Amino acid sequence: MSLRRGVVVVTSFTANEKNMVINVYKYVKENWPSNEYPYKTEINKKTATILGIGIASVYNILKEYKSENRIKSPIKSKGRPKFYQKVDDFDKSVIRKKISFFLNGQLPTIPKILQAVNDDEDLPNFSETTLRRLIKHLNFKYIKRQRNNALIDRDDIVIWRRKYLKSIKDYRRKNRQIFYMDETWVNAGHTVNKTWVDKQVKSKKQAFLEGLSIGAPNPTSKGNRLIITHIGNENGFVEGGENIFECKKTGDYHESMDATHFEQWFENVLPKLGENAVVVMDNAPYHSRRLERIPTTAWKKNDIQNWL
Repeated sequence: MSLRRGVVVVTSFTANEKNMVINVYKYVKENWPSNEYPYKTEINKKTATILGIGIASVYNILKEYKSENRIKSPIKSKGRPKFYQKVDDFDKSVIRKKISFFLNGQLPTIPKILQAVNDDEDLPNFSETTLRRLIKHLNFKYIKRQRNNALIDRDDIVIWRRKYLKSIKDYRRKNRQIFYMDETWVNAGHTVNKTWVDKQVKSKKQAFLEGLSIGAPNPTSKGNRLIITHIGNENGFVEGGENIFECKKTGDYHESMDATHFEQWFENVLPKLGENAVVVMDNAPYHSRRLERIPTTAWKKNDIQNWL
């Protein structure tokens, strides 16, 4: 409803309001002066003036009444659903977890979140504007980073650290042999970044005539990457405990190590450690493979359904 030059403009009328218009119209028509001809336009105009509505509204209501012989209320439009109503609670939960990039050591920015969400086949695709509004609806706030951050470990990590320190202390008290193992990598063309260079040598010709050197040539490339696994203790590395193989991938060297390869090496090195030996290793996925895989947040919906 709005006002326009003193006239109330109503976009829709209820059935009772329409009946009121018809009754006023009939009253005006019945009481029209006998010395004047009752033109419909004049009657409609008089009715509209009495009710304070537009003459077009009076005309439309009378037209509806004459064509259908009844009055009905307008159908209420449900309106377009809100953007957040199109996303169910399960998808909202998945999106919330994807926003938590800081768990992986990354800052949660809109481009990263948008790519992660749209790359997931189980989630609907979003535009940047809609995703930004949804993130605000999920009660995330875009604020300036604070420098007074405190490093807080998860409770389970704190408990495991306490358990480790207590166990190591107990093993040392019992004089158990404790071995430490880990993996690393090295490039076949690995060399130092800096070296001594004679700055008085200005050209190859001068170096040749004076019997000097122009410096060591730079390696053409880093070469192949080698993955090295070894184990040892305070007495040094275990003889025959090394495992070296060529990495086929150029990314993180952990991607080239798998549980099968690690388990084969571990079975071969165990007899070299002696009885009641203790082996300390990190929690790399291939160090602690489960016989039955447990669902994670990275699993697809179909994988979870098959697991169930």
